[in-house]
Amino acid sequence: MSRKFPKVQRSTMQGEAGVNAVSTVVNDHLKCIFRKNHTEHDFGIDAYIDIVLDSGEVTGQCIAVQIKSGVSFFKTKTSNGYTFYGESKHLNYYINTPMPVLVILHNPESNVCYWVEFDPAKTERTETGWKINVPKNNEFCESQKSRILDLVGNPVDHSDVLENHWAFNETLNEFDFIYYAIDRIDIEERNVLPLKEFIDRISVNDSLCRKFQGRVEIMVSGYDDDPRELWEIKQVRRWFKKADSKIKYWFFFCNAELPAYGLKNYFSCLCGTKWLTEEVDVFPGANVEMNTKMMADLFDRNWPWLNEMTDRLGMSIEENKRISYQIMDLVHIPHEA
Repeated sequence: MSRKFPKVQRSTMQGEAGVNAVSTVVNDHLKCIFRKNHTEHDFGIDAYIDIVLDSGEVTGQCIAVQIKSGVSFFKTKTSNGYTFYGESKHLNYYINTPMPVLVILHNPESNVCYWVEFDPAKTERTETGWKINVPKNNEFCESQKSRILDLVGNPVDHSDVLENHWAFNETLNEFDFIYYAIDRIDIEERNVLPLKEFIDRISVNDSLCRKFQGRVEIMVSGYDDDPRELWEIKQVRRWFKKADSKIKYWFFFCNAELPAYGLKNYFSCLCGTKWLTEEVDVFPGANVEMNTKMMADLFDRNWPWLNEMTDRLGMSIEENKRISYQIMDLVHIPHEA
C-alpha cells in the first residue's frame, strides 16, 4: 500500500549532520558565530564564520566554509590525510571570494571534522576538476582556534584613523576656499601623490565636493626668484604631465575665476605654450600661444570626468554648463551663450 507522505533525501539528512557538527564546534568551542547559507544561495559556500574575540567583540572578519559530510569523503587516503575532490565550477568562485575559504570534511561515524584552507597552490588537476589534501592533523576543534584565526589576521581598530579623518574634514569645512601649494621639491621629484590624495579625499565626500567646486587654487611654490614663466620650466611641465595622468577632476575643483593660477598653469604646461613675436589677445597672455590640438585633447580628457562628477552629485545640466563655460572663457574658447 502506497503511503502519501513527502520523503526526505538521505543525502540531505547527511549534509545537515555535517552542518550541525561544524556549527556546534564554531558556536560552542571556538566561541564564534556560525551563519548557515540558505540552500538557494549555496553555490559552493555552505556557511560563514563570524570571528569573535575572547572579549566577546565581533571583529567584522569572516571565514567561508564548504562542508562535506559522509564516509565516502574519507575513502581516498593520503600519507597524512584525505583527498577531497572539487568541481571545476567552484575554483573561480573560491578564488574570488574576498575571505579565507575552508573545506571541512565531516565523518558521520565518528562525528569528527577535518579542515583545510582552500589555496589554489595546494590543488592539483583531475580529469573532472581538482583535488586538495585535507590533513588528518587538522581536526576542526577548539585546539585549532589560533590557527584558524591566523587566516584572517589580527583585527584593526580604525577608530583613531577615522577620528583624524573626520577632524580633518571638519577643519576643511571651516574654509570657503582652498589654496594648495605644490612644493618645488615635489615638482622636481615629480611627486604628484600628495595632491592626488587630497583630491581623492574630497572627491569621495559629496558634501566637500559641492562646497569646493571651483574653489581649489593650485599654486606652485619655490620658483619666485626664477625669471621664467612656470610653463617654461621643464620640471614644472613634467610634473603637470604626470599629475594630469593621475588626477581626474581638474575642471570640477580648480578655480576658474581670475587669476586662476592653477588652471592657467595646467593649460600652459600641457598645451605646448610658446612665445610669439607679435602681441595677440590669447591665453595666458598677450604674447603667447598654445597648440590647439593639445588643448582639444586636454578638453577631451576632462569633459568625461566633469560629467561623471556632476552626474554623481545630481547637479543640473545648467550647472555643468556654467562650469564648462567658465573654463572655456578662461582660455578664450567661444561657446554658445
